[in-house]
Amino acid sequence: MAKKIDKTEERIVAVEEAFSKTEQFIEKNQKIIMIVVGAIILIVLGYFGFKRLYLAPRERKHSRRCSWQKNILKWIPSPKH
Repeated sequence: MAKKIDKTEERIVAVEEAFSKTEQFIEKNQKIIMIVVGAIILIVLGYFGFKRLYLAPRERKHSRRCSWQKNILKWIPSPKH
């Protein structure tokens, strides 16, 4: 029974040490971590914004133009060779 308690205590101490090292790393590099996370968020938002706000309207405009041209071409007789 004593061995189980000792091993459990050793594991708890090891986990606490790992957490403290992680906390120290985060505290030390908090500014850099926040800059990197912010940059990733901006890149993702920029990508989706570009697709939705720039490419989608252009695609709609192009598809309307193409459908209009197709309708006009139906009424123009094709040249006979």
